[in-house]
Amino acid sequence: MINYIKGDATFPEKTSPGKNNIIVHIVNDIGAWGRGFVLALSRRWTRPEYQYKAAWKTKQLGDIQIVQVEKDIWVVNLFGQHGIKNSNYIPVRYEAIHKGLKTLSFIL
Repeated sequence: MINYIKGDATFPEKTSPGKNNIIVHIVNDIGAWGRGFVLALSRRWTRPEYQYKAAWKTKQLGDIQIVQVEKDIWVVNLFGQHGIKNSNYIPVRYEAIHKGLKTLSFIL
């Protein structure tokens, strides 16, 4: 079941205290980290960016990388974007996102 909650996604424990919290976000497959939601993640925790940069060359579209950032908070780097956006190219790969979410659902 999915619960939609409004608020700062980097502070999930405020809306679900005492529960396990998983923050899933899309990352690209070219090692570029520095725009969008990842900036908010990096301001709060350094491990998701560090782990991504250490492993992106070994990952394929649809892969996931689970990073524990606090006792009950995990960030999932889901490789669902091929390259980065430009005016002629939309990099999001929905089949890769589907694969990554399916993999995550088996882990949970």
